[in-house]
Amino acid sequence: MATITATAAGALAAGLVLNVSPGLPVPAKILGLASIILLTLSTVVFVIASLVHPRTFTDGEKSSWRILIRPWESVFYVEGSPNEKELLNQSKTIRLRIFRLMDSALWIAGGAMFSFIAALVFIAFQEPVKYDASVEIAEGYPRLAACPSLPRNFAAIVSKVDLERDIPELPVAISDELCGSKEGTQLSLYLDRSKITVVVASRK
Repeated sequence: MATITATAAGALAAGLVLNVSPGLPVPAKILGLASIILLTLSTVVFVIASLVHPRTFTDGEKSSWRILIRPWESVFYVEGSPNEKELLNQSKTIRLRIFRLMDSALWIAGGAMFSFIAALVFIAFQEPVKYDASVEIAEGYPRLAACPSLPRNFAAIVSKVDLERDIPELPVAISDELCGSKEGTQLSLYLDRSKITVVVASRK
């Protein structure tokens, strides 16, 4: 179950990193990437822990450079054949090393889960970026039933995500006064993107 959960979390984190949606904040992608790296490192440490075994050298031998690239080996120096006490000490040392590697892997996996959760929280509470903009409607644009008195040029609020997305209709928020109402509320309209010009003035 833990393996399945970790795999699912890794897949979701990869989805965050590879997502090309303009609305996904960069910090969330960075946290997702950190989660993938930590999960991978945790898996490597778990595998090393499962492969730990002894490697014995006599006094006349020296550990070769190969030991440096074999972290799953525990090196022991003995004189001649190891006796029962030495074998028992080797067993205890190996067991202790396995436990330490397992502890390290669990802490790394915990860091990966924390990064992934932080990315999700960041996305959930990220405020959408909006702009004050000037919108100009092309001549011949049909009157809108929701706002028949809409002028050709008007001020509106547009979302950064909507501006960057390739969508046929652009959602804009306008003051209801443009439509003859005096309630002081905002009205959302969907305008044909091919027949309007949007000039961004400032970020809200």
